[in-house]
Amino acid sequence: MRQKILVIVLIIYLLFPIHLILAEMTSSNYKIEVDSLNFSGAELDAGDIYKMSSTLGEVAVGYGSSGYAIFSGYRYMVNVYSNPVEEAGAVPSVPGSGPLSPETIPPLISEIKYSSPDSETIIIEWETNEPTTSELDFGLTPEYELGRLKSRPEDLTKKHKIIIKDLKPDTKYYFRPRAKDLQGNETLSKGFIYDTPDNIAPANVSSLKARSNDKQITLQWINPFDEDFAGVKIQRSLEYFPLSVDEGETVYQGEAMSFIDKYLENNRKYYYTIFSYDGNNNFSSGAIISAAPQSRYVPPVAPPEIPPGVIPSEVVPFLPPEFAPPIPEENIEILDFSDIISFEMAKGTLKIEPDEKNKIKILPNVALNLFIAKEKLSPFLKSIIATVGESSYLLKINQEKSVYEVSFITPGNVGKYALNALVLIYKDGKIQVAKGELEVEEPGYVCRQSTAKRLPGAEVTLYHFNQEKNVWEKWPASQYFQVNPEITDNKGEYIFMVNPGEYYLTVSKEGYDFKKTEIFEAKNIINQKVGLEPIPFFSKIKSYFDWQPIIDFFGNSARVLIAIIVFIIIFLLFKLIPSWKS
Repeated sequence: MRQKILVIVLIIYLLFPIHLILAEMTSSNYKIEVDSLNFSGAELDAGDIYKMSSTLGEVAVGYGSSGYAIFSGYRYMVNVYSNPVEEAGAVPSVPGSGPLSPETIPPLISEIKYSSPDSETIIIEWETNEPTTSELDFGLTPEYELGRLKSRPEDLTKKHKIIIKDLKPDTKYYFRPRAKDLQGNETLSKGFIYDTPDNIAPANVSSLKARSNDKQITLQWINPFDEDFAGVKIQRSLEYFPLSVDEGETVYQGEAMSFIDKYLENNRKYYYTIFSYDGNNNFSSGAIISAAPQSRYVPPVAPPEIPPGVIPSEVVPFLPPEFAPPIPEENIEILDFSDIISFEMAKGTLKIEPDEKNKIKILPNVALNLFIAKEKLSPFLKSIIATVGESSYLLKINQEKSVYEVSFITPGNVGKYALNALVLIYKDGKIQVAKGELEVEEPGYVCRQSTAKRLPGAEVTLYHFNQEKNVWEKWPASQYFQVNPEITDNKGEYIFMVNPGEYYLTVSKEGYDFKKTEIFEAKNIINQKVGLEPIPFFSKIKSYFDWQPIIDFFGNSARVLIAIIVFIIIFLLFKLIPSWKS
């Protein structure tokens, strides 16, 4: 009985091939692009095969269960089947010839366009001639080092759109769309460059000084190092520091680093704000100073003694003359420095964190950005002033009206400087003070090990431990608007500003030995001192000539033999060139 049942099942299986179900030719079991044959020669019977004049990978759509398919430049008449067990595994075939070879023609990318709804966002769109993934390489260099954005492998489409936010202003970006079809064929576009709008002002001037003379005041300063710096604009007022370029009276505009304000009234205080600006009229927050002309030189006098309880003595040194005592103690509020103030460098790519003593360690002559969130301050404030040593700067609100900010150049001399923020309140005349310290450290340098003589022109390369990849690699300086390797300047110095992590350096210079430092931890600055020694005479000769075969053959006697050979060469030169004898 069991054998009869098996025979019946086998007969049904052979007579009715239900394991193959005729299916429509669709994009789910075969890639269909256009309703076009696009081949050369006359159309013959459906089973014939034609060599295509174009290998663009087009497909002639079939109607019902049959159609024309193109693989690798050939046109086939096919029947499309789907397997009920694994429908996606159906493969088109030519009658009597078995399965066709996979498509090897890459997709085409076209109609690349982009738009920018705001200065920090870009929308990139493109099209492909067949459904593909949406992928985009991007970076700050043609190496596209910032990575790749891509859709899920199963999300195939012919119209592509990728949105990138939080772009840095005044920055050149490189973008390159790419596409991969269902068969794994991949295409890279040519790519394009996009420059984000410049809405960043230059840093403020530094080392601003005022000297009083008879009916005139001389101002001196140092202009910032920004490449797009265009000049400074000086605003003057008799009431208070001008808070914008529209307040007060313009007394100077240009690229100089000094100005004499003449025909003034002696013994009357004048308030100055110097705004630096670039070619796009982006103005800095302003460096401030005040002075009063004097008919004769008046030596400075010691400040008066402050009665106990009037103002905390430790606050007095941090207040500019305009806010000096007597100020009642109840009008001074001490703010938490690390809670309200944040620091950034390199267009926001580096965060600088103060330590537990509110100290910031930094290198000389670098641009540092200071921020205070608006939500942490009184809505009735009059102005915010940051003091760095003897220099004072205004803070201005950003475009989003969310943060007060100032950019200044750190002092050029190594040392410790008071770093404070003063918030003046309109409503009740109070002053809020956040106190910190800026410690300027010596830059890293390369020198001769034995004499400590600085070595300009040395190549310093920085490596870091990439925790995500768990590998050591060359530090990606371009992501932080720096260069790696650095070439030491005429003082033998180099500068790297980094995020916290593990690092090491390699240093090389022609005529000197190669040096690799030990691994070290760094918080924000790299300022290692690296010593090199000149390559010995015989080592130099070895570097110019291939002595290794001699060394391998003669072993320990090789050095003596090499010395003899060098002596013979010098002797022959003296014999052959008469001028050498003298």
